[in-house]
Amino acid sequence: MTAKPPNKVTFADLTQAVYSFEALLKDMRLKVPPNSPLEAAALAIEELRAVYERQMAHHHQEDYRARWRRALSLGDLALRLLEVSTHPDFSKLAGHLQLLVGEQDLAQYAVTPHENTDNDKVFELWASAALLRVTTDCLVDDPIHSKGDNPDFIGTWHGKRWGFAFKAPHSDHPEALIKNIRKGVQQINDSAAEAGIVILSGKNFFPHDEAWPITRDVTGDVIYGVVPDMAQVEAAVRRTSGYYNCRMCYHASGGDVENPGQPTQADLDRGRAVFWSSLGHKKPEQLVLTIWPTLIGVAVPETGEQALSTIKSVTGFEGDSISNECRDLSKEFSLALHGRDPLQPEPPLGG
Repeated sequence: MTAKPPNKVTFADLTQAVYSFEALLKDMRLKVPPNSPLEAAALAIEELRAVYERQMAHHHQEDYRARWRRALSLGDLALRLLEVSTHPDFSKLAGHLQLLVGEQDLAQYAVTPHENTDNDKVFELWASAALLRVTTDCLVDDPIHSKGDNPDFIGTWHGKRWGFAFKAPHSDHPEALIKNIRKGVQQINDSAAEAGIVILSGKNFFPHDEAWPITRDVTGDVIYGVVPDMAQVEAAVRRTSGYYNCRMCYHASGGDVENPGQPTQADLDRGRAVFWSSLGHKKPEQLVLTIWPTLIGVAVPETGEQALSTIKSVTGFEGDSISNECRDLSKEFSLALHGRDPLQPEPPLGG
């Protein structure tokens, strides 16, 4: 089992991770072209470091959040992938790694359009990197030639074969979400896995700007707000997760989600039962995990200066047939994704 990633990450760490990762890709005979997303990420992180250390002037009338979200997302991904690069099954990620030298926006801390399928596949890579930390004898579905009939990842954990179906929905209509989950369950049912978990990306539904707001002063300068209290971000995650879970249950109960009124607890309980029974589970487990990744501004202690921190909260939606081992595996996955307690903030990247 590969060691957990370090808790503290600096801008310099991330820049070095991108350059080291580029070298790794070249060793794997994957050519990194000029102006690739990885190269742009390295330059943007260097820019961030220089601005943070007041070595570079900053254009205060431009909102840089999209650029910084892309850069830090890829920097974090490069770091996580480097740390599992010695795993015996790392080479099975080659098809996904090829996507990192393309031209698409691969940010995992921002909303991206439905047609950006490479971004969805990079979510699979991100989740797979975490699963390599906790599983062995891994199988990874090829992202280019996939027929869509296998779970994206199968690995052995505590002697059992587990399947993981990754989904990155773009529509927030409850029927679309249910169809994604149902397809994931079917892929696990049809596989050699003994049990499985569906893992969703919630990045396309998270209020990223609420976690890292901006305002403009009278001169038009951008002022990046900070969210010093992790509880605010965690509350946003729970609120967003609860909202979509309730919408799925209410929709399953026959309720009109376009004109929901005030669904009763009985409506939600009935819908929850209908929802789980409609998924067609033939193997355990009745558990759906959702990853809510975002980037927030934080205040550096004693200075009040702006720094950045990544948040990767994981929430679970449980059915009635979930085992303790499934809960334990979901916790292992969450910790592998963060390298820390998921309910505590990471240190500021500039720290």
